[in-house]
Amino acid sequence: MSEKNLQSQEIDLTKDYDSLEPVPMEARTYNKLNMFLMWFGANAKPGNWFIGGVFGVAGLMGALFITVLGSAVAYLFNIGIGLIGFTAGIATFAITRTVFGIRGSKIFSILNATSFVGWCFINGIVAAKAMNAVSIATIGYDNLFVWGAVMGVLQGVSVIWGREAIRRIGTVGSAILVVASVAICIVLMIKLPKESLLQPMSDETRSQMGALFSMCIGVNLGWAPAAADFGRYAKDKGTATWISYVSLLITAALFFMTGTMGYIATGEYDPAGQFLAMGLAWPFLILIIILTVTTNVVNIYTGAMSLENAFAGKLSPRKAILILAIIQVPLTAYYPLLGHAQTFFNYLSIIFGPLFTILIVDHYLVKKRKLIVSQLDVKEGIYWYNNGFNIGYIIIDIIGVILYLWFTHINLLASSIGVMIPMMIIVAILTFLYGKWQVKTGRMQLEP
Repeated sequence: MSEKNLQSQEIDLTKDYDSLEPVPMEARTYNKLNMFLMWFGANAKPGNWFIGGVFGVAGLMGALFITVLGSAVAYLFNIGIGLIGFTAGIATFAITRTVFGIRGSKIFSILNATSFVGWCFINGIVAAKAMNAVSIATIGYDNLFVWGAVMGVLQGVSVIWGREAIRRIGTVGSAILVVASVAICIVLMIKLPKESLLQPMSDETRSQMGALFSMCIGVNLGWAPAAADFGRYAKDKGTATWISYVSLLITAALFFMTGTMGYIATGEYDPAGQFLAMGLAWPFLILIIILTVTTNVVNIYTGAMSLENAFAGKLSPRKAILILAIIQVPLTAYYPLLGHAQTFFNYLSIIFGPLFTILIVDHYLVKKRKLIVSQLDVKEGIYWYNNGFNIGYIIIDIIGVILYLWFTHINLLASSIGVMIPMMIIVAILTFLYGKWQVKTGRMQLEP
């Protein structure tokens, strides 16, 4: 038997690698179809229907503009981060060690873990509300807490077998979703009032366009933390970057607009209300379970990778997955949290907008793609900076948060391009200037 075959036999294709451990090419199991369907299933989430319903106030054409442009901008970050993950073979928040320092990255890892647990409860509660509505309409049983717990257990059990389970769930679940999504869109287009196609926006709605555009970017940036977590398992560069981008963009457009059309056709924001109004209770119940599980297994897995990076050496990937799988069950059952969904979407924008702008500018423009994996856990190494923290970049991130909060009070931005783009441009400029200064003065080393 050849040496190559012996090596292949020794590699565990189901192993979930530590966030700092490069994935060898022989262990990368995601081909183009796997990656496309995994991201399709992940982004085909009840939360996107809900958000699409919110966009419905802008009318069909306004919502389409917000969805396509906002998603196209946000998912560019997935390309940049996915490429780093493919090249270096490490997880997303292991990469942030090169930016914020070995200790500094742990702060952002914990924040990211909370965001993905947040997505679990948003999607899970929307699904539980749908299940409860169908249950009331068909058998007269009303218990939202029970249905929330059921969803929490379903998605928790589905993810504990790791990334290979996610690949299989994504492949099977998404194949069903592709067919179902097209069928839903056809039904909605039939029921959609034809005059809504050319209905002009009111002045009040026009004044909210910038805020809705920023929400779209912020929500879609929520997948950037997962880009390297799965890009590191891709068989080739295109699979880690463009395949992911196209799949995410198609799904965002499909599900945001499904929510928008459902709102226009029924006057309901909530997916459950939309489908019950159309007499599609049981098909919707089956679909909502598939949607939620295929999405939330990715949420739990990526949150676990961040948690493992924060406690590197103390927590294995499997233990981190188990911890988050357990934590999300009571959260999903606690349905009053859905009332804070808007706050959560703003939280995503505040966290991920500055963070990933800094990461992309630092890696591609300041460090010129240099990343030394062997230095990622070395005390006093090149990523140790000032006692484990790159204070300057952390301050720039805080400036980005302050700018975001300040810009939300500027009416001109709220009614035009929103707050995300101006904030990210300023953060990018500050990052580039400060990073170049660090390199020039020797405060940032590109090699050991």
